[in-house]
Amino acid sequence: MSDESSHPIPDRRRMLRGAAAAGLVAAAIAAEQIVQPAPARAGTDGDVVLGQSNSTAGDTVITNTSDGVGIEGDGGVGVRGFSEGGYGVFAVSTSGTGVSGGSVSGTGVTGGSTTGVGVAGISRNHWGVSAESDSDTALQAQSKGGIGVVGVGTATGVYGQSGAADGFALTRDGVRGYTNSAAAAGVRGENAAGGPGLSGATTSVGRLGHAAVDGANAGTGPGVRGVGGIGVLAQAKTNGATALEVLGPAVFSRSGLLTIGAGASDVIGVGVKLTAASLVLATLQENLAGIYVASAVPNVAGDSFTVHLNKATPKAAKVAWFIVN
Repeated sequence: MSDESSHPIPDRRRMLRGAAAAGLVAAAIAAEQIVQPAPARAGTDGDVVLGQSNSTAGDTVITNTSDGVGIEGDGGVGVRGFSEGGYGVFAVSTSGTGVSGGSVSGTGVTGGSTTGVGVAGISRNHWGVSAESDSDTALQAQSKGGIGVVGVGTATGVYGQSGAADGFALTRDGVRGYTNSAAAAGVRGENAAGGPGLSGATTSVGRLGHAAVDGANAGTGPGVRGVGGIGVLAQAKTNGATALEVLGPAVFSRSGLLTIGAGASDVIGVGVKLTAASLVLATLQENLAGIYVASAVPNVAGDSFTVHLNKATPKAAKVAWFIVN
């Protein structure tokens, strides 16, 4: 055989050998592409590639004249939208649902933002956001550094209703609670740490000004009821202030009338709980010449007291009594 170094191959034979080698390389590259296709990328030609990241400088709009767009994720995220300055996902429906999200055990719809609004719902003539649950909390709001729920309205800020009866009304209240249950409360405040269960504040002035906490009863029951170690505490913090002012009749359970029979000079009142600090006040309810109440003596152990006249009354006499403390 001849030595190629001493006998060069003609140019034509060299060209044929190079072409054959190039063909082998091209076939290998094609086979590799068949086995491992290059990652598909969405371009600006109008195609949306499933299973890949789709990037574009403009808006992407998908319109369906029947039921909109249905995209599901089996175990992952069905639809994920991201925007650096606008909407991550924006959907509009003229009569149906703009965005519907569902999950068997996870979260149906999730929205997040670093400095903006996580999820925003807007309606011109109906609810901006609707939440419903068959057996648990319909809507839960939690903040790790701010306020859990803020309600702002030109009518009522926050309206809460229990029961099927609709008590909605445009009342201009900041918070309004309504229930049709006689055993429940429209608004209930509880404090397990010993602070106020319900607090109210106002800047009104004068006896005709509005109260910080106002209770009204359209029937014959109490407007405000307090139960506890101290049922109701009235306190005047400054000189000249009034601790308690009563407009109208005042009724006290530790007061009443006793009758001293003709020819008697004393009478005993029974069934009244007394303490060592109790003060018994008593006075005659008619003028009997030369006769007056000499003393009213409490009996703490016997839950009673005795009213003594200075002498026997010639006729039956009524004595009014009142206990303080």
